[in-house]
Amino acid sequence: MRKPDMKTIIYLALLLAGLLIMIFAYPFSMPVGSYASTYQKIAKIHGEDLTLFEAMQALDSAEAKMTEWNVNSTSDEGAKLLGIAANASSADAGAYKTRLVVFCAGLVIFVAAVVLLKKTTYLLLTLGAIFMVFPFYWMISSSFKTAPEMNRFPPNMLPESWTNFSNYTEAWHTAPFGKYFFNSIFVCVCSVAVVMFTTVLAAFAFSRLRFPGRNLLFTLLLSMMMVPFELLVITNYQTITRLGMRDTLAALILPFTSSIFYTYILRNFFDSVPDSLYYSSQVDGAGNWQYLWKVMVPIASPSLVTIILLNAMASWNSFMWPQLVISRDEVRTLPWALVTFTTEVGIKYELIMAGATMVVMPMLLLFLFARKQIVRGVARGGIKG
Repeated sequence: MRKPDMKTIIYLALLLAGLLIMIFAYPFSMPVGSYASTYQKIAKIHGEDLTLFEAMQALDSAEAKMTEWNVNSTSDEGAKLLGIAANASSADAGAYKTRLVVFCAGLVIFVAAVVLLKKTTYLLLTLGAIFMVFPFYWMISSSFKTAPEMNRFPPNMLPESWTNFSNYTEAWHTAPFGKYFFNSIFVCVCSVAVVMFTTVLAAFAFSRLRFPGRNLLFTLLLSMMMVPFELLVITNYQTITRLGMRDTLAALILPFTSSIFYTYILRNFFDSVPDSLYYSSQVDGAGNWQYLWKVMVPIASPSLVTIILLNAMASWNSFMWPQLVISRDEVRTLPWALVTFTTEVGIKYELIMAGATMVVMPMLLLFLFARKQIVRGVARGGIKG
């Protein structure tokens, strides 16, 4: 894809600016709108037909209207009017109108940018990025909200305070997230270390060692990539059970000690290294083991870093297998523990969002900082020569 020109960059900036304006000026979650709607319905019952903005301007007279309409303060209508009088003010109508105007301006900018970008290849990419990023934004912003904010409809696009860390504190103490983090880190580090060792050895063997049936064996291994992991679950489960490893961290590491996909990537990278380097090392007296670790591994560091990152994310996010072999709370990893945490806290969605943020954030940051390395390593390892 060609680099965007200055005009495209300006249109993309306008699109992003319009989106941010709509998010920050979003008026429909303001309590004054809900109060005005309630006041409007009560007024209509008593013969006064008001628009929504007229109802906003009349909120200060809610308590006085109780006498005019002869509404008992103990009735449902009276309780609503008293609540409006105690919590709402007609001054909020000005803020509502201002935010509505700014929101509409942001919408116009956003639509104009979309129209201007319609002939570029970046429009669908930008819109797709917005739709993909929004769930993460919603999760993080919701983790800073209070229970009333989470239950408000329409929902707030922004929390009232970005410094409200009470949800994280409560979630951390409600469940042993410290233990869960240790389990996930231990499994992740062990899995990455073992997979790296087996991948390097297998890739070197298929790339440099000449033995009968090498290409046939490698082809058969590649064909096994078409077998989904779900078909192997029963066999793996039986193996782990017979070895007495259920409810242990070893059960989360043993079935993932090798990877055909990573071997394929690294083998292709090894094949791109000239054979003359291998023969020169043999002339200098270096054996295969020395050549592998002192020459090939340092050269293949980009692909190795990519394999480490991909395997770390896969191990960290693993859910189905831990759910099958782990039942004790002491050895649960974060994704599986988050499900039980969700059951424990019930409908406290702000705590669920805080817990989900703690689980996702390490891998999200890892991907953001290492995305270029991942793409570069896969591209170099997937092309032979």
